[in-house]
Amino acid sequence: MNQNSHGSDDDTASDASQDDVREAVVQDTWKTMFQSTEHLLFGTRQTPYNLSTLHPDQFQIFRLWQIYLDHIDPLLKVTHTPSMQGRIIDSAQDLTRTTPETEALMFSIYCVSVHSLPEDDCLATFGAARRDLLVRFQFGCQQALSNCDFLRSNDLECLTAIYLYLLSARQETDPRSLSALLGIAVRIAQRMGLHIESKNVACTAFKAELRRRIWWALVLFDARISEMADHKTSILSPTWDCKTPANMNDFAIGPEIKQHPMTHGFPTESIFTVVRSELADFTRHCAFHLDFTTPALKLIVREASTSPDLVDDDLNALEEKIQEKYLRFCNPENALQFMTIWTARSILSKNRLLQHYSRYSRTGSQQTNEQRDMAVSYTLTMLESDTTIAKNPLVKGYLWLVNSYFPFPAYIHLVQDLRRRPRAKHVEQCWHSMNENYSSRFATLDEQNNPFFRILGKQVLQAWVAYEDACKDSGTVPDRLQIIKDIERRGIKLPATPKDPGSTPAETSVGTRADGSIISATMGFGSDGVLFPDLPQQAFMDVDMDLFDWTAVDWGKL
Repeated sequence: MNQNSHGSDDDTASDASQDDVREAVVQDTWKTMFQSTEHLLFGTRQTPYNLSTLHPDQFQIFRLWQIYLDHIDPLLKVTHTPSMQGRIIDSAQDLTRTTPETEALMFSIYCVSVHSLPEDDCLATFGAARRDLLVRFQFGCQQALSNCDFLRSNDLECLTAIYLYLLSARQETDPRSLSALLGIAVRIAQRMGLHIESKNVACTAFKAELRRRIWWALVLFDARISEMADHKTSILSPTWDCKTPANMNDFAIGPEIKQHPMTHGFPTESIFTVVRSELADFTRHCAFHLDFTTPALKLIVREASTSPDLVDDDLNALEEKIQEKYLRFCNPENALQFMTIWTARSILSKNRLLQHYSRYSRTGSQQTNEQRDMAVSYTLTMLESDTTIAKNPLVKGYLWLVNSYFPFPAYIHLVQDLRRRPRAKHVEQCWHSMNENYSSRFATLDEQNNPFFRILGKQVLQAWVAYEDACKDSGTVPDRLQIIKDIERRGIKLPATPKDPGSTPAETSVGTRADGSIISATMGFGSDGVLFPDLPQQAFMDVDMDLFDWTAVDWGKL
């Protein structure tokens, strides 16, 4: 029997080996049949570009690498820094010996490192404007990727270079365009089988972990860009089974490791990536997420996730798990662990807000004040968590990522609630939290380039007028907040006949009013929403999205 068992194992291994051979033969055949197609994205070039002229000097290479280690690597963990550092040193000494894949990865590291710096730091460190450096290094990355034949490559370093390159382009790129390009990266990753756990475990422990890291990095980035462009395209769904990254330090795993090392119960240098991935892994299996992305997939998720009360239990269990497994060991004096604590709290509150919308979009009933107060408490936690991060100089190097996650849903929900219920018990706390968040994020920006005023100025002012009127009725005068002073100094005025918060058309069911209009009919670029993560038109029970000037959005600033 044992002999038969061994024979069966040998046959399975032989079949797998034959499959690999057949796949390699097919790929080689395609390469001979079709010419390189990199020109489809980066244009046609007559001759290969001399990339040595685009590399920075040796000192600047090491400086950019250090910035990457300080600002980028702790938040993403898509490269194995101990093994990568040796190759960076070797390449800096002799660029002619660098492989095309490593060179593409180096340029992508230059790009994302510059992307993480404010303008003043770029001028002081490199003697050049941030925009000029990005243009130079992004062009170099494009040429290096073309040298890798990246659209046909199954190389993990090449895929990582694509990811970092796209990440560096976020601020200057229309999210619709970036979403399309991310789709290419995701499709390449799927071709490589990164989303299939059985293919990951077939690799070495080292390679399997890197595959999981880059897959989850792509998933999280794609989810955010999809929120801004058209959230129904997101790959954050229950249709794949790649495990989340392991909670371990890079020095615990390397190319020579044969078996996967034990994960830790204390914070490691991967803690931020691990916690974000575990939270996203929970979300992608929940009906409150799928309601707003792909409702048909609710048929394959666990039964508990379709019952509002059971989802509440699941969210409580998730919060307790994250707290007990990770957050309680985090030291708020450590920048990465501080970032992990407050990012996790914000994500958990966002999930609760999404569940709130999902619950009441199904029932079609009016919410009570207590239920609305509960939703407000979630948005306050989102705002206050964001403010706590933005105000702390400890995480200055991480602000490039913080700035990619402006808490827009919290602002929209609060200004609508304050306008509708200017006498609610939470009003003073809401105004204080919005003012603090505004000050931490926008008060130091040049007003000409401040997107806050163009998107939310009138709506905040309308809510403030309603609050002032309520205070007058009680014989008090509220102190004028900085957010209001700046809006008024900007010259933003209310319409000649502002809407009375008590005179809005009566709601008869979720998403519709008595006059037959659809709430939030002008969400943005696509048919499914802009900057309001995962929330469809029918879920905005109390949000009138027609009040917002979507054409004024400067996506690079949010």
